[in-house]
Amino acid sequence: MCFMSNKLPPAAIDGERENLTIDEANNSVTILNAPNIRIYKVSTGSMKPLLAIGSFGIFTQNVNTNDLCVGHDLVFEDEEVYMKGVYVLHRIIEVGWDAEGWKCRTQGLNNSKPDKGWRRPSEIRGRLIGVYNG
Repeated sequence: MCFMSNKLPPAAIDGERENLTIDEANNSVTILNAPNIRIYKVSTGSMKPLLAIGSFGIFTQNVNTNDLCVGHDLVFEDEEVYMKGVYVLHRIIEVGWDAEGWKCRTQGLNNSKPDKGWRRPSEIRGRLIGVYNG
């Protein structure tokens, strides 16, 4: 699984601190002039080769599940499988609907099996829109 942290290297934020909000509780950085954009640092290899350990994923928080499809990469929080406050970045491999509504299955690119369970809209924290491998 691709866990995220907000431990940006000092050089990445020097001189730009007035434009950033570091949110330790949600393990992210928000760009103040783009409040729906978050930057997460990758701390595992589950999304290699797209995201290496230490690279940064850039995400939009404006996520409409009707626009999501197989192949999109999501940041999600699943308290039943992972610890509260742990965000995971994995790719959608299946989309479906049931009596509770929209759902999707996810899997890390470098993982041999899908993640346990289904992701629901309430668990989704963002959709990948860019990568910085610095």
